[in-house]
Amino acid sequence: AGGGGGGDSSPAPGISVPAPPTVFASLSNARHPPLGPLGFGVLGYVGDASDGRVLYASLTVSAEGMLGVRDRWAVATVDLRTRAVAEWVLHPQPTALGAETCSLAGFGIA
Repeated sequence: AGGGGGGDSSPAPGISVPAPPTVFASLSNARHPPLGPLGFGVLGYVGDASDGRVLYASLTVSAEGMLGVRDRWAVATVDLRTRAVAEWVLHPQPTALGAETCSLAGFGIA
């Protein structure tokens, strides 16, 4: 049986172990907004959504400038069936200073 104190590493009965994550696609120029003026760490999270069947979409930061200046908000999508990736920089940008200087709201899949 598992889950006890012995050398058995199987889970206890009735406990399910999640499968390891699957990488569907790599986004070429997408990252989280960095923390601080020198770009160290991750500041919060970036919004994402999926319809659970076919489409995954995420707000990302497209690195364009230096130290976050002039980086731009973008939307990246992945077709979960074909793994095709599309990335679009938002036009117009909410600020000319860079994506790290402003936030976005109201993101979803219709």
